[in-house]
Amino acid sequence: MDLTSVSKYFWEFFMLFLAITLGFFIENYRLRLLDQDYELSMAKSFKSDLQKDQSHLDSIIARRKRRELQINFIIKTIEEKTFDVNGKELYLYARYLPRTPAFFTYDVTLKQLKNSGNLNIMKSKNVVDALLNYEHNVLFIDNIEVREERLVQRIFDQLNVLFDYRTFNEMNVYDIEFIAPRGETTFNFAAKEDINLFLSNLHYLKTVNVGILGWSIKLRKICEDTIKTIENTYQI
Repeated sequence: MDLTSVSKYFWEFFMLFLAITLGFFIENYRLRLLDQDYELSMAKSFKSDLQKDQSHLDSIIARRKRRELQINFIIKTIEEKTFDVNGKELYLYARYLPRTPAFFTYDVTLKQLKNSGNLNIMKSKNVVDALLNYEHNVLFIDNIEVREERLVQRIFDQLNVLFDYRTFNEMNVYDIEFIAPRGETTFNFAAKEDINLFLSNLHYLKTVNVGILGWSIKLRKICEDTIKTIENTYQI
């Protein structure tokens, strides 16, 4: 084989090697761009989920504050025995006691990435840490709400003793709302032990409500900060 043939084979090999190498780098670059696009789309989805949570938390905070006022009204009315004046409101607020304002996070994107094992697509450690910290605080509120539900079960049993179920039945408007009773109302003041137990459970229910309210306000701030972290990191 002469020198010309060797040179020819070398250049053919070199051009083939160059083409394969270049193709490899181009494909890697294309995949990197796809990953970046996917990461950006996930960041936008996280922001959208958190904005939904933020709106829901605003509603929860308002309802928790209203619930605190209603519980205070029930306690004051029973303690001062002003049933003749406040009986209709007492019935209305008591009927809403079992209706706890529960918070449900909109965590579709986070669950999607965690379940598929693709959370590492988010390259920003600050964003991932912020999202996981937010999730941790959501779970903390969930645990308090479980305790609240146990108290609500006790309240249910006592409402049947102290209040007239027929009046409750007349207060139904549709599936999820109630109106104040129009006719006369009665309250079982003779059941002193049940009243004491009811007021005691109301105290615990009020305490839990205040706790969840405080954590909901804190969670809203964390939610807001997490949105800002995502916006600043991905310029969205």
